Amino acid sequence: NMAGLRYLYDPATLPHLGDISPIVFYGPKSSGKTALSISLALRWSRLLKERPLYFSNGNTLCKDFAAAIEIDDLASFRTRMRSSKMLLIDDLDPILARPSLQSELLTTLDHLAASGRPVIVTSTILPAASKSIAPHFSSRLSGGLSLPLSVPDLPATFSLIEALVAKIDPLLSLDEIISLLPSLSDFKLSAPDLANLVNICHLHRSEDGSIDRPLVISLMLQRLADRTPTLPAIAKCVARSHRIRLVDLRSGSRLAHVVRARGLAILLARRLTPLSLLQIGAYFGGRDHSTILHSYHKTLALLETDTQLASLYRDCLAALLQPSPPV
Repeated sequence: NMAGLRYLYDPATLPHLGDISPIVFYGPKSSGKTALSISLALRWSRLLKERPLYFSNGNTLCKDFAAAIEIDDLASFRTRMRSSKMLLIDDLDPILARPSLQSELLTTLDHLAASGRPVIVTSTILPAASKSIAPHFSSRLSGGLSLPLSVPDLPATFSLIEALVAKIDPLLSLDEIISLLPSLSDFKLSAPDLANLVNICHLHRSEDGSIDRPLVISLMLQRLADRTPTLPAIAKCVARSHRIRLVDLRSGSRLAHVVRARGLAILLARRLTPLSLLQIGAYFGGRDHSTILHSYHKTLALLETDTQLASLYRDCLAALLQPSPPV
């Protein structure tokens, strides 16, 4: 839904997201729901200089709600969300089976709406289509802007490639990458697949911006056959490159060289897999989504100035994009 996305990301619209909330992104896995919701939230926050933002997902909210009831502390549960400038709930699906939590969230949405604070929600289906959703909660979620997403169609694919090129390597030729797509037409490319394609082009780009087409196509076809690197594969690759133990990389260690390596692993996981921030955080020592997001952006910034880290990143990327990554 490119028209809807262009509308949301328009600088003239961003200050008024609260007026069209809740914003619901819904669609299947690999349609980019999580990435779009986080990107929109961060762009809004930077433009308006508004903080804090409250990020959570359905499973975590279910657990936090149950824990709050158990210790009779719903007040703290409510305050965490209602004191935020923006609320983002990734993966509403588990909540659709919890009527009591839906009722609780309904009052929170009303509270945030009264002060014009935006809410962003993601779900695999349009919430109103769920048979288990409470009518009042369904009505509240339907009161804003709902955007259906799908595994990228052709116009969306072009837009995603353009955004990925700008982010990963602006020297790449957009037209040349798009011209590779017919050779990959046997596969329905997801957002992570397109990120892999741009990364492979980046690794095999000459100084004039041209790419080794036969090599890129061959590597991409092999990559598509093997699909996405696993978190263990990424972690082992980074641990080897930094000469540290895997257990340290996944631990709570705050030693500088371990933190640096962990940040690189998190960056690779975000770029090469469709996993959510919470899934990545769970693997790396049970860290929460905000810690993972902070590490991702910090490492991304370091790549601009730290040539050694940039070299290690390219080496790991090349190893992970080979046909059979280590597991």
